[in-house]
Amino acid sequence: MDSTSIKRKLAMMLALCMLASMPLAAAQETTPSEGNPPVVETSVPPEGETTPGTEEITPGTEETTPDTGETTPDTGETTPGTEETTPDTGETTPDAGETTPGTEETTPPPDGGSTPDIGGETPPPQVAPALKPIVANASVSGSTLTVHVTDATPDITLLAALVTGGEPILKNVENNSVSFTDLKPGTYSVVISYSTEGSDEQSCLITDLVVEAQAPQEEPIVARAMVYAAPPSTGKGAIGGSVTAEMGKTVVVSLIRDNNIIGTQELPDTQRDFLFENLVPGEYRLEFCYKGDSTVKFSLTQTVTEEKATASAITASATGSQNRVDVSVTTASPLPIKVQLLLNGNLVEAKTIAAGVGSVSFEGVNAGVYSVSIDYEQKQTGVSATVIDKVTVIDKPAAIAFQNIVGGENQLVITGTAQPNTDITLTTDPASTTTIVHSDAKGLFTASITCPAGTYTAVHAQYGSDLSTRISAKGSFEVKAPSVKPTLSVDPIHPGSITVVAHTTPGVTVNLATSDFGQTRTADSRGLMRFSLPHTYAKDTVITFTVYYGEKNINSFQQQVYVTDERHYPLLRRGTVSEDVVDLTQRLHDLGYPIGPTRRYDDSVVAAVRLFQEVNGLSADGMAGQLTQTMLYSVSAIPYDPNKTVYPTLVRGDRGLSLIYTLQQRLKDLGYYTIRVDGIYGSGTQRAVRWFQEVNGLTVTGTADNATQQLLYSSSAKPASGYAPSSYQTLRRSNRYNAAVVPLQRRLKALGYLAGSVDGYFGSQTYRAVRSFQSRNGLSITGKADEYTQQVLYSSSAKPASGSSSGSSGSSSSTGYRLLYWGCRGDSVRRLQQSLLNAGYKQVRTVDGIYGQWTYDAVSAFQKDHGLAVDGIAGKNTQNALYGTHY
Repeated sequence: MDSTSIKRKLAMMLALCMLASMPLAAAQETTPSEGNPPVVETSVPPEGETTPGTEEITPGTEETTPDTGETTPDTGETTPGTEETTPDTGETTPDAGETTPGTEETTPPPDGGSTPDIGGETPPPQVAPALKPIVANASVSGSTLTVHVTDATPDITLLAALVTGGEPILKNVENNSVSFTDLKPGTYSVVISYSTEGSDEQSCLITDLVVEAQAPQEEPIVARAMVYAAPPSTGKGAIGGSVTAEMGKTVVVSLIRDNNIIGTQELPDTQRDFLFENLVPGEYRLEFCYKGDSTVKFSLTQTVTEEKATASAITASATGSQNRVDVSVTTASPLPIKVQLLLNGNLVEAKTIAAGVGSVSFEGVNAGVYSVSIDYEQKQTGVSATVIDKVTVIDKPAAIAFQNIVGGENQLVITGTAQPNTDITLTTDPASTTTIVHSDAKGLFTASITCPAGTYTAVHAQYGSDLSTRISAKGSFEVKAPSVKPTLSVDPIHPGSITVVAHTTPGVTVNLATSDFGQTRTADSRGLMRFSLPHTYAKDTVITFTVYYGEKNINSFQQQVYVTDERHYPLLRRGTVSEDVVDLTQRLHDLGYPIGPTRRYDDSVVAAVRLFQEVNGLSADGMAGQLTQTMLYSVSAIPYDPNKTVYPTLVRGDRGLSLIYTLQQRLKDLGYYTIRVDGIYGSGTQRAVRWFQEVNGLTVTGTADNATQQLLYSSSAKPASGYAPSSYQTLRRSNRYNAAVVPLQRRLKALGYLAGSVDGYFGSQTYRAVRSFQSRNGLSITGKADEYTQQVLYSSSAKPASGSSSGSSGSSSSTGYRLLYWGCRGDSVRRLQQSLLNAGYKQVRTVDGIYGQWTYDAVSAFQKDHGLAVDGIAGKNTQNALYGTHY
């Protein structure tokens, strides 16, 4: 059907629906009677004649007579076989060639010839088949109305029109059925009709079809449950789970055994978890219904099983120290455990841990390399003994001995012998500064103690903080002042300054004076001094510095500095392009950081800035803001040296540095600092530092210099008197800064486990480093730095990463292996770069010995091609694959 026919049919349907209240017969047309059958004429008029009603005129052949409809040919004769139409009546008067009603009239050929012979019979007319009246019924279920056609002429498409009060909805009837879904409440009518022309009188109309409003469906209850088996220790298990149900309703869950309800719980929509405990092994059924309706909406069956009496594997650690071995069992079943100390496979001593988890110590052990075997006293099926090899026990360390002490310009040069590969702490009388030196593999050491000119009566040395190992060399050691006039550089002082930073020759004495304040400092081994002001000073205030030098400091000069407005630096970050970036990168380059001058702040600049921030105790975010640039352009900026750790000196009045949070947290862990960690170096922090220095045999100054922080973050740091650091804060993965994470990262880095930044964020790299440390040291591998993990980490028996020395992650081991990462320098990096180039990794543009962006990209590509973990760090697996070694 074309669009016109469809519109006409729809109009008819609407009319029928409007007459829905009238009898169906009144809305139908009367069919023709038998006495007046419809005649279908298919006559073709002869040439020169028109069919009545068309009034077609052929030019030059005929004329049309008005009003009569007669056609007069040019000859004046009527062609035989034509019809004459009488006006007004519409009747046709046949001539001698009249045809029988209902037949077709044959028109002679145009040339006037005879009619072709067709056997004397006229073909039957083409009459449209008679259509049956449509019989149908309709039903409503919920919001769905369905029509079923029970009788209609086959093989003719049926249409169903649903009248909704607006535009009708029209659908084809398929397989004598059609449905209208998702109907709104209301009264509907539907018309079913044939799709053919002239069939409207056979349509079927169904009215008063009512769709009622549906009651809201109650949300079903769905429950999930799991069974907790009954362990042998208690014989009781549990069933727990959660429920999803309709909001606003309380669910009642019943626990049934042997058709008896043995427990019920009500679960409001704010708490849809349930747990039934203390269940003996057996089969249970859970039934769920809504409170106030006892109809069971959901049920499930669960079986509580009895856990087999198998013991868990044992996890333990063992550490050796001076004539002692400590063993700690961290994971085991609650059964008696036997701990055996073995030397060359022979039993030395055995002890028992009654409850499975616990600790034992073997004391008075001779020096040697031992192994420890931990197993259940009664052998458990499927559980092997845990064996820890290479537990080294040492005798009392070799005594420290001085070989020579020589005085020089603002320093004492000391040589001596000690235990190999050990830290020695050196101080003087009168007190000057503390120096920590590391002995070599042969036990030799050389140190320079920076101190002002004068006579010193004693030099003291000890292992770390162990005062029992202290030795003293007494005498008269002369230190001279420099004979050449030194220079003095001072950082800008602004109206908000409460500290002043200056630089001169190491050991030189400098006095700072204002109208109401004076303070004297001695430059440290880097030539730095940090003065603490009592308050801030206004712009243009004059501050005078007096520098002493020459024999017995008889010479001096003064230098005046004015308080000026603070310089404000623009924020520089990834994507910045400016001359400020050139100045920034030039300064970083001058300080030895792996970056050259550039105008664009790209990833390589971000990495260099992060490295600078880490070395200088700032929050390592890779952006150069006000604090970072102030520190960068300061005379106290720490240069980059991958083989040496230098801590910035911190004094009273400092704030804003992330390292202050770290300092306070570490002092708190050791019992020296008891107030809030706030990042402000105030009087409380100063007292804690003085206390720590006193207990650990350092020069007591209250200033957290490099030596103080070296010892503070080492395993040798002594806790406060009468305090045991047994309550370390458990540290785990987090996206928030935590000051306690910094010493953790520094210690992990010193032991060779962490290659990333020391930034105070416990991220994925720190997590993996903790797991590696735990694995290497025989602890439970959880990735969390719990209390016991930190106790082992900060102890002197903590094992370094495989292939690393305990002194530094950048140190080479006897195998030649060195962990290499962004920022490393030296021959090991050159070897790595050359090998990558030889392997076809052209990201390395030059073999310069600096592990920067190019080397990082090449290592990452190599790792990806060889199926290694892609982290851009040249670790053991990466170097073995590249070099063909077996580190």
